[in-house]
Amino acid sequence: MLVSKLIDFFLFYFFFIFFFIEWPIRNTKYSGDDNFNLGQARPHRSTETAKEKKWSDDQIVGAIQAVINDGLSINQAADNYQVPRSTLKDRLSERVTHGVNPGPKLYLTKDEQQGLADYLISAANIGYGKDS
Repeated sequence: MLVSKLIDFFLFYFFFIFFFIEWPIRNTKYSGDDNFNLGQARPHRSTETAKEKKWSDDQIVGAIQAVINDGLSINQAADNYQVPRSTLKDRLSERVTHGVNPGPKLYLTKDEQQGLADYLISAANIGYGKDS
């Protein structure tokens, strides 16, 4: 009875140490780094949210026209016009519509938004919206 409890305890201790302490340390990219302190926080990933596009609308339109009218392949047109292949492929397959912003449709047009903003600013300037 005592021997089985001791065996259970040592097995539990061994698995706890190995799976929760040793194994995660061995599988990090910092395990071979002599200067890495286990108490240190790992470096953060880049805070960039999205890549900034490095091509213009004229380039994408030219590449689309080259594929449709001139019979170039998607790869050739992407190389010639310096646009990403995936972007060109998405536009040609109409997965992404050129000139349309992603997301839900707007309730107000740009002119209606500007008119509403102007009205609210003028109302605020004459005192509406302030609590007495």
